[in-house]
Amino acid sequence: MKSSTAAIPLEKLIEQLPEQFTVADRELVQRAYRVAEEAHREQKRNSGEPYINHCIGIMKNPNTYRDS
Repeated sequence: MKSSTAAIPLEKLIEQLPEQFTVADRELVQRAYRVAEEAHREQKRNSGEPYINHCIGIMKNPNTYRDS
């Protein structure tokens, strides 16, 4: 993952969600982003990158989504 000193914007994250995500799925992602953003607002990784980018990177991992 490329190091950045700026947090990944919510709008960019929403644009990158899989097409099969429903409106409810997208709203859940938005709520989770806002909670993570608040919880990790002042935290930085050793690289100087905002910690929330790590949370987003984990969420974007294709293995996170599994069909039931």
